[in-house]
This record gives sequence, structure tokens and C-alpha cells, in this order.
Amino acid sequence: MGQPEREGGHRWRLGLVGAGRFGRFCLNQMRGWPRVQATAVADAAAAPARATAEEYGLACCETPEGLLASEDVDIVLISTPPDTHHALTMAALAAGKHVVCEKPLALTAAAAEEAVAAARRANRLLVANHMLRYSALLEAVQQIVQKGVLGEARHAFFENYAEDERLPADHWFWDRSRSGGIFVEHAVHFFDLHRWWFGPGEVLAAHMEARPGASLVDRVWCETRHGGVLGHQYHQFDQPTRLDRADHRVVFERGQAVVQGWIPMALEVTGIVEQDEQRRLREICREGELEVVEGYEGEQRQGRAGGKPFRVTARVVLTRELTEDRGWTYGEMLRRLLDDQLRSLEDPTHVPRLQAEDARDAVAMAARATDLSAGGGPWPSA
Repeated sequence: MGQPEREGGHRWRLGLVGAGRFGRFCLNQMRGWPRVQATAVADAAAAPARATAEEYGLACCETPEGLLASEDVDIVLISTPPDTHHALTMAALAAGKHVVCEKPLALTAAAAEEAVAAARRANRLLVANHMLRYSALLEAVQQIVQKGVLGEARHAFFENYAEDERLPADHWFWDRSRSGGIFVEHAVHFFDLHRWWFGPGEVLAAHMEARPGASLVDRVWCETRHGGVLGHQYHQFDQPTRLDRADHRVVFERGQAVVQGWIPMALEVTGIVEQDEQRRLREICREGELEVVEGYEGEQRQGRAGGKPFRVTARVVLTRELTEDRGWTYGEMLRRLLDDQLRSLEDPTHVPRLQAEDARDAVAMAARATDLSAGGGPWPSA
């Protein structure tokens, strides 16, 4: 990405804790990337650690503690089940390592705050993998929100119909004591995204449903408020992989933005705008195609939204569809996240887009939704 390498011309040396499917995916995304050099791997199970070490040419550490003690590791990438994130993060920070942790940062707001405080005391990088902030399409939506191109945002809507073919009943995902439940394990991404788009938020209501005839909670929804923006999330984990789908929608005073996929792959913005706003839309999404579908003259230019008068010259549709596959797109978001964080280590004046406190606050919202969905109190132990 054209950013300077670590002092001395060396890549940042990364140790992977967790040699599962996602950990290996991350290693694949960093192969040949000049910013980071994977050097070591550890896993609670010896066999996947050895296999991963052999495949990627890494040092195999018998335990995570052994990896944390290695002088050949600058940054620890934690890719393990959520119930291990807090302890591993605290141990890595105590060992003087920088930490990139898979989401969620912790299962509770208190544990997440403890990790943030530890990173601050140790003067070490701590960030959770909230890679959605690094999507070009979601960044375009954020700019439309912040610049007021379509007026004020009023409603944010996310529906996620996710597959469960790779989630058998004994998978840790279904065990709330290990995953935290759907709000904490998965929806935490979208609590963070909406905080980035709209600012601090609160959870107003939440609900969960168990699979008929089973104890697995596979559907949840919640309602949120971020200032004047009302939000809605729905997550359902019972679909075949070939029907896995998700959609974001933000409704503004004078239009809407729709993004396809929880890994964003396509954007469509529809709105009524002035000439200057057309120009700003083109600047925000330079690689998109802007079509004027209707022009307005005379009295047609007048309107009112949210009690406020406005003037417009056209109805426009802006579209952009990514040509890469979802795996490449996810990898690019991950690389952008890492590059942004590494720049903050190399240049003290650089403020990264994503902070440790953002991960903490997303966990707090997810934990609140979890509590509300259980009737106002903490969920019982799984």
C-alpha cells in the first residue's frame, strides 16, 4: 500500500495464535505483502499448529505462551474462539507485544475495558478486527452521512440471513459461554459500523428466538438509537451456504444507500439532489457510475423533508459493484486495517480510523442487547 516499512527496513513480524480456518485465511492474505512477515504460530492443539507451521514456513510454538515469549514476534494476531480473547490479549500485552484480536475483543464490557486499560498502560497497540470500517463501499456511505449529501440520516437497517452448514450443533458458536451469543460474536461488527457512521448509540430493545425443537438460539433482533438515527438489526443463522445473504440500508431525508453483503460487494445510492450534491457524490465514489434518471425544473425543484424545505435539480442513482470475489475483498479490508494500525506505530502523529476504545464500546452495546434479549438481566450460563 505504499506505506513505509518498520524502522530498519524490516517487515513487522507477526505471530498467529489460533491455527484454524480463519487464522490460515489471514496468513494467506499476508503472503507476499511487504508490510508484515508471519514468523510463528501456536494453537491449543498441536496438530493444526504443526501443519500450519509446515505449510507457511513458520516456527511452531508448543503453546501460546511460548509464542508470546518469542523475540521474533512484534505483533500477535489472535484468531481463537471468543472466550479466549481476553486472557490471550492480556497475556500478550504483558509480554510487551502489540495485539490484533479477532472480534469480539472480549465477552463483556468490563473485560474489554480491562484490556483497553492494559494496552494504554503498556503503550502497546490493541485493535479488534472490525474490518468493515475499511470497506470502500461502507466508507462511501460514511462520507454520504458525514457530508449530508442526501440530508440527515434517519434510519439504519441491517438484515443478515446467514448459513449454518459449517456450524454443527456442537460448534463453539452455539455455546454462549464460549461465543457470547450472536450479538456478541457476530452483531458486534454492526454495532461498531453504526457507531462509525452515526456516532455513539444505545440499545433500546432486543429479542432472541431458539430453533424449534432445540435449545440453539439462531435468530436475534435489536433496535438502537444513535442520536437522531434509529437502527434495526436482524440476524438469522439457519440458511444453506448458497443462500447466505445480507443487506445494509440507510434511509436519508432525500434518498437511501443500499449495500449488498455483510462482506460488502455492491452499493446503490438513490436520491434527489442539487448539482453540487451530484458533484460530491461523484467525488465520494469515484469508481461508481452516476446516472441522472429524472431532471426537475420550475416548481418541481421545490420540496419538503423532515419539516425543512429543499431545492433539487435531479433524481440520481449511483452504483458501484466490486469485481473481485468475497475472499479477496475481505482480505483487502484486513490489509487496510493492518496498514492503518502499523502507520500509527511508525508515525506517532497518525490517528488510525479504528481505536481499541471502539472495540470496547461495540462490545458494550452487544452485551446490552444480549441482556435485554434475556428479559432485562444477564443470560444464564450455557
